[in-house]
Amino acid sequence: MITQEYLISSNLIIAAITIISVSVIIFVIGILITKWRAAMKNLDNTYRPALILNLFWLGVNITIYTIFNFFPYGIYIAFLISLGINIFLGSYLASHLYKKEYKDSLAFASVILFFLFLIGLIVGLIVMVIISLVSVGLTISQ
Repeated sequence: MITQEYLISSNLIIAAITIISVSVIIFVIGILITKWRAAMKNLDNTYRPALILNLFWLGVNITIYTIFNFFPYGIYIAFLISLGINIFLGSYLASHLYKKEYKDSLAFASVILFFLFLIGLIVGLIVMVIISLVSVGLTISQ
């Protein structure tokens, strides 16, 4: 017999797995995209600034999405807050890492975040389908 506590904890576990796995995949892809965009703009195209910028975005995403996971429609609120923080504070960080003006870094970070948003939708959908299939399979086998 499945109890209410089991359902609540399994939903939280599934949400945590989804948040972390999608964020880490986007982190790895983000490093490559940031490095690629930096090379296109004749900026420092080493891994260090790309890694630092994407670590910041990773930390913000995991923190915000985890906090707002407990609210109704929290994923939408988390997306908006995360996007705002990532664009404005990420641009500030990028301006220091790449030694450019804030305005240039704002455009730089916005383009990268647009690509990551599109990739994140696809990766998130794939991860949710896989986790749902595993969850259903575990439920059926019990």
